[in-house]
Amino acid sequence: AMSIEPSDDYVIPIGKARIVQEATKENTSNGTSCGIITYGRGVYWAVEASKEFPGQVEILDLRSINPLDHEAMNTLCQSHGKIMIVTEESIECSFALGLAGRLQRDNFNFLDAPIQIVGSVDTPAIPLNSILEAELLPNAEKVKKIIQQLLIYLLYLYLIFLFYIHFLQFYLIFLHLFPLLRFQFGFDLKLLLISNCRHI
Repeated sequence: AMSIEPSDDYVIPIGKARIVQEATKENTSNGTSCGIITYGRGVYWAVEASKEFPGQVEILDLRSINPLDHEAMNTLCQSHGKIMIVTEESIECSFALGLAGRLQRDNFNFLDAPIQIVGSVDTPAIPLNSILEAELLPNAEKVKKIIQQLLIYLLYLYLIFLFYIHFLQFYLIFLHLFPLLRFQFGFDLKLLLISNCRHI
C-alpha cells in the first residue's frame, strides 16, 4: 500500500478538498509560488514533480468532482495567481477544461498567468503499446515542465515590459533628433523611415 491504512470509522467528506502540500508563506507573498488542482493519479504526479521546487508548489486534491469544493479552489487561485490543473483525461471537451474556464471567470482579477492544463494527448483510445501509452498519458516530467513555465511567467512579462520601455525611450530620443538631422542632412528622416517600413 502507498499510504497508511485508515481506521474502520474513517470517512472522506464528499465535496471537501484537501491540501496535500503547502507552499511556504514567503514564496506565496513574493509571487514565486503556484497552485495545482488535481484528483486521482494526478495527485502523485504533482507531488513527484514538485520535489524539484521545494516550498513553491501547493497541491489541492479535489477528492470528488461532484460536488466540487469551489471555495478551496478559489482560495488557491487568489493566493498564488498561477494555477495548473492535472488530470488523466484528454484536455479538449473535458471536465478540466470547463473547470479552468470557471476558475478564470471567477478569479480573473487575481490571476498572474493563464490557467494551464496537463492531461492526456487527444486520441480516440489508449494504445496497447506501453511506450505509446506512456507518451499519451500525463507524467511527472510533463507536470514539472508546466510548473517551470508558470513560475517564470511574470519574469517573462517583466522582460517584455522592460523591452518596450527602452524602445519607447529610444523612440522619443530619436524624435527629438529629427529637426537637427533634417537641418544637417537636408531631408526628413521620419518620412524616409516610414516609407522604408512600408516596403518591408
